[in-house]
Amino acid sequence: MALSLYLGFALSFALLAVVTVEMMVGAPQASDPNTEGVNNATNFALEQYNLMSNDARSYKLIDLIAVKTQVVAGVNYYLTMKIGATNCRKNSENLEACELAQNDEAQTRICTFQVYSIPWKNTMSLEDSNCEAV
Repeated sequence: MALSLYLGFALSFALLAVVTVEMMVGAPQASDPNTEGVNNATNFALEQYNLMSNDARSYKLIDLIAVKTQVVAGVNYYLTMKIGATNCRKNSENLEACELAQNDEAQTRICTFQVYSIPWKNTMSLEDSNCEAV
């Protein structure tokens, strides 16, 4: 009797621990990539990347691979994306009109960005970024 009671408590505790880990409040959560906030964070991350990059050409989004959000005293956006060099020089007026570079000029990168947003203050900052050539 005592053994079955002990096993029941142990299993209940294990189940509670698994549920708690999967639903931790404040932990980054997979998010819908088609929201205004994600779109704004993605555009901001690309703008910052193009400002900081030593490349003479602008880069643009090829694929948004993964998105996580974390609610803190604002929102952290964790973005993983594939970006590619365009045929446009930096500071082009309309990056969307720029075509991806071809052949020897074609350079792609997989980047992770952390963008911190305080929507009610209309502020964003790039907290972390890392890009690797593909």
